Amino acid sequence: MGRRPPVLAGVLAGVLAGLLAGVGVGTAAATPAATPAATPAATPAIREARISEHGSRPSPWRADVAYAVVVGRTAAARRIDATLRGEADAMVAGFVRQLPAGPLPKGTGASTIEATVQTDIVTPDVVGFTERTSTFPAGAAHSVSLVTTDTFDMANGARWHLPGIFRTGDRYLPFLSRESRQLLRRQLGVALDPTTMLDAGTEARLVNFQAWAVTPFGLQLTFSSYQVGPYGVGTPSVLVPFAPLARLTRPGGPLALAEADRVARTPLLPATGLPAVDECWAAAATNEAFPRPVCAGGRVNVAAWDLYASFDSRLLRLGAAARPATVVAAACADEARLDDPAAVRGAERVAAAYFGWRFLTSPLATFPADCRPRR
Repeated sequence: MGRRPPVLAGVLAGVLAGLLAGVGVGTAAATPAATPAATPAATPAIREARISEHGSRPSPWRADVAYAVVVGRTAAARRIDATLRGEADAMVAGFVRQLPAGPLPKGTGASTIEATVQTDIVTPDVVGFTERTSTFPAGAAHSVSLVTTDTFDMANGARWHLPGIFRTGDRYLPFLSRESRQLLRRQLGVALDPTTMLDAGTEARLVNFQAWAVTPFGLQLTFSSYQVGPYGVGTPSVLVPFAPLARLTRPGGPLALAEADRVARTPLLPATGLPAVDECWAAAATNEAFPRPVCAGGRVNVAAWDLYASFDSRLLRLGAAARPATVVAAACADEARLDDPAAVRGAERVAAAYFGWRFLTSPLATFPADCRPRR
């Protein structure tokens, strides 16, 4: 896990980045959204949609790509939805174009592209989402992951770009470089081997901070596969709180708006409603596999929810009316895909807090034995 896999993985990551840049995801344009003329009165509703397709040309492939939908009849909502659907369509089309044109060795299987979507922020002023895309070209050693983000102005549906959320100038780049290095070293510990990868992936360059997200807790920065460490570190995220950002934040920009309206509860995809309790954000402690499901006071840990959402956990889709039998069934479905009981138990705990489940006994008291076929 400490060694960089074959060059193919790096090439595929570059291909993915190029495809995304071609459709405007994470571009470096500095033009901010126009100043809102009026603030919508209500927080928009959101939901998840999917592109599920397959084909045999130029070689066998499957696509399962989730994307966010802002529910509403406003021009801004329609513009945002067209942008997000267009990005998802372009992602699938670009993936298919990159597949081998010739026949593959017998038994190779199909190439796949999968994507999950997470909520960053939903307020009357700003909405934002993070997309985690995983591609597996048939015959490769493993999949390659890429993280992209979108933050929109709810007044007009325009996308914000990173330079536009700060005051004029590029002083924010050295700041983000320093902060992200400190937070990543604290979070990942000995997994950062070699440390030169961390330094290169967090240099004060715009390209290193394309996966940024405004959240109710501050500015979240996420790093794609191989950007700051070996494949084993995955796609880590760090959170820079509002206070250290204050002197750099653009007045009237999304960071300023999010700080002024710090919502305690945000609907987190793939759930469709608000959580039963307030939310927090806390990364996993050094060398821990997963963030804790809840914070003090029983608040839902958004960092944990987002991790399990990236696994496409079925437990996060059940809702407040779930019954013990449905929880067990969803947990078994997750275990069949993930083969990680600890991850499934964590997903169940964060879902229980979010949906407010109050069962007399834990549905997963004997998990994963519950998943074994009855003889």
